[in-house]
Amino acid sequence: LNADLQGVIQLLPPDELGALHDAGPVLLQAIAGKTKPSGARIDQLETDTNSVTGGTKVTLKSVTVTADGDTVKVTKSGDCYEATFEGETRKLCASDATKEFGGSKMPAGTRDAVTHLVTGLFSNGLGVVTTKVDGKWYVSPGRSVFELLLTGLRSLQPQDIQAIFKGRR
Repeated sequence: LNADLQGVIQLLPPDELGALHDAGPVLLQAIAGKTKPSGARIDQLETDTNSVTGGTKVTLKSVTVTADGDTVKVTKSGDCYEATFEGETRKLCASDATKEFGGSKMPAGTRDAVTHLVTGLFSNGLGVVTTKVDGKWYVSPGRSVFELLLTGLRSLQPQDIQAIFKGRR
């Protein structure tokens, strides 16, 4: 948010991204003065944690962000997310997201697969995986991506896989 790339590198696990830690000073020097702070700030952050293989998954409960004088609050509400901006609250649930991805034009089997996928992602929460290395906590990009992929796969039913591949023919 604040163009603090050194801070970003420091949040990455040295056992997973040691090369970036080693090369970080040279990379930071090469881009010095080329990045600008966004002006956005996180005013409030609430999270949940769950143990996952290889770390702890940190998921969003609520976040309030201010940028250019505007404030938006996003809150997880059951299997939905609510965003409040300028006094108006909009709710996005898995069924809504499925309609946005293709709606009635999507074959029924594919629509069911997308519904299962998005429902699984929304109900399990969107977040990152953190790991502890030498007593310090880090955000693990690799584990975060794999956990997202695994959550998606766990959400699908056997018939969903068939419908997805049938639709690609």
